Amino acid sequence: MWNLKVFDLDLLNIFYNFVIYSFIGWIYESLYVSMNKKTWVNRGFLNGPIIPIYGAGATLIYMALWQYRKQYLLVFVGGMILATLLEYVTSFFMELFFHAKWWDYSDFKFNINGRVCLPVSLFWGLLSILLIELIQPRMVKLIEAIPETPGEYAGYVILLLILTDTSITIVHTLQLDRI
Repeated sequence: MWNLKVFDLDLLNIFYNFVIYSFIGWIYESLYVSMNKKTWVNRGFLNGPIIPIYGAGATLIYMALWQYRKQYLLVFVGGMILATLLEYVTSFFMELFFHAKWWDYSDFKFNINGRVCLPVSLFWGLLSILLIELIQPRMVKLIEAIPETPGEYAGYVILLLILTDTSITIVHTLQLDRI
């Protein structure tokens, strides 16, 4: 399973990329909100220490733009568009299914339905350049350093944990919605 290729990348590479960036996103988001509220806040949708939209966004940008990494304007605009679309679609479906908002940019200028806004989209563009130019080369080395067989077994365990957490969270959230 893990040797399946997508855009010339092993599925295991894509999976670890997603997991690590989801964890980094959880750290960033939780610390940012916790500092503002002066108390610990687990900002993730899930119970575990990941925010999948960060992992999905970073991995999507990596897969789509890695081959263009020296074309900074393309990485900026492409990353901005991809991340903004992902953020909008994710927000739309989370509101549709769970009847709740996990973020709201209504107070920002140039927002679309409070789901996305120009200042944050520009931030995603800048972050895309940072990701492709500075962070992802280190991420590639880190993931390549994972021994193949133990990495595959660990991947199955991590995948099982994420799927279990996602299932429990969705069931719990839908039950709260009914109440």
